[in-house]
Amino acid sequence: GRQLMVVETESMEKNDLVDVSDYEIKSIKKDSIICVETVPEENPYEFYDDIEMYDVLTFKYMVANRQEIITHRVVDIEEIEGGFIFTLRGDNINEDGTTKVDFYERQRAVTPGQFVVFYDEEYCLGGGVIEQVIKEK
Repeated sequence: GRQLMVVETESMEKNDLVDVSDYEIKSIKKDSIICVETVPEENPYEFYDDIEMYDVLTFKYMVANRQEIITHRVVDIEEIEGGFIFTLRGDNINEDGTTKVDFYERQRAVTPGQFVVFYDEEYCLGGGVIEQVIKEK
């Protein structure tokens, strides 16, 4: 099936540091409404077989007991026994290749050197090391 969703971050907005000229989807602005193909309950691995490099995926994950939704581009695919590992990245990256993670709710004790990890229920989607904490009012 299909589902309409709203893009909640700027992570897929075009950035001059990323060449999107060969991509079918060039840019997705914050607050855009997108139509997402959902993973079928029957034979989900057939759906995953069709995912290609630079496809754009939308996925759900939990942070601080709150479900978040993010849309990013596939930048690497690794086939493993029993499935795949997809590495995703937003197009709106910083010059050094880092990504900014915004929290909707105040977080306690976020510290450089810690890891931020994204999950979809029990599946780990990826993560990274926190390099800098920016406190905004």
